[in-house]
Amino acid sequence: ILKRPSSDPKLIHSDTSNEYWQFRASLTGTTEGGRMDLTESSRVRRYLLSSLQHGSFKGDAPHYGIGNRQCEQLSNPVHPGPLLRALTVALDDWVRTRTMPPPNRVPRIADGTLVAPDALAWPKIPNVKYAALFNGSAERDFGTRTMGNAGIVDKLFPDVVYTHRVLVPQIDALGHDIAGIRHPFVEAPTATVLGWNTRRPEFGGDDLCDLLGSMIPLPKTRAEGDAAGDPRPSLQELYGDRAGYVAKVEAAARNLVAGRLMLPEDVEMVVREARESEAWK
Repeated sequence: ILKRPSSDPKLIHSDTSNEYWQFRASLTGTTEGGRMDLTESSRVRRYLLSSLQHGSFKGDAPHYGIGNRQCEQLSNPVHPGPLLRALTVALDDWVRTRTMPPPNRVPRIADGTLVAPDALAWPKIPNVKYAALFNGSAERDFGTRTMGNAGIVDKLFPDVVYTHRVLVPQIDALGHDIAGIRHPFVEAPTATVLGWNTRRPEFGGDDLCDLLGSMIPLPKTRAEGDAAGDPRPSLQELYGDRAGYVAKVEAAARNLVAGRLMLPEDVEMVVREARESEAWK
């Protein structure tokens, strides 16, 4: 769209992890064949909100989707508000004062943080199915009277000309997206939080569970993890105690503030929520 530099708008484009699985967000930054990163316009900044689901309301309790029984895992409760508020301010500053926004933070093919779903380094968390399913897309033939997404459709069930290679963010040992803006509750987690979820058998089996993510709590101790066959580190191993956890959340928040990816006034809120976290009860 951006072909008129004298009048083109400045854009900040944000995607959650869910957009990569459900809405093929990788195609905004790669070739259709998924072999090469595209060069970004200087008037666009793109950010991945790492490991977050499509959307939620602040304070929503984790749930299992429709009827509280649609999805295999509880929904992802991490709210993107602190990150989006900072990006809104960055856009306002960019337009009004020409202050450049933070650099792009998206997964890329070149550095190995954007991969095919079957190349994901899944950590084999107990009772979590990973089927490498995603919402695909393709170029389709709707008949000879259509061209460039316009015209008269003769084939109501179009022929697939070729499929696009959809890619997803690569993850770390806990299952969290490596690239992007990592919310303090992703950088210092008490659970593995994902941008996707899967359906229970009566709602379609392994298919993605709509726009919801997942939350799988970490074991509290190594003994608890070993008993469950859970390879992920425990809260005790990661933080020692609640005070250690709160300190790491605060450090992660202040690091985002330094990069202009969180507002200073949101640090207190995030730290307070860490102090009150149910994970330590």
